[in-house]
Amino acid sequence: MTVDKTDILDKIPVHAPHILSRIENGKAVIFDDTNGEPSLLNETGSLIWSLCNGNLSVRAVISEMAHLYEGNSSQMETEIIDFISLLSYKGIITLS
Repeated sequence: MTVDKTDILDKIPVHAPHILSRIENGKAVIFDDTNGEPSLLNETGSLIWSLCNGNLSVRAVISEMAHLYEGNSSQMETEIIDFISLLSYKGIITLS
């Protein structure tokens, strides 16, 4: 799955309506109501998940994460875009 960074950065990620979630011990438990499939996100994925609330663009999510984590900003941007793209591809979030 190839993602054009310029296309996604200004999109607003939001949880899909058929997805239920809760945070337990800093990790998001995501349940797909259409197929009954649960998923568990690690702490970093859970934080990104919580920022995909319909209020922030992908660019803003990346900025928030950059304030919390040190490291290669270009690599971080790529990894966050890839993760959000995967969530979108799986129908867990929508991008508007």
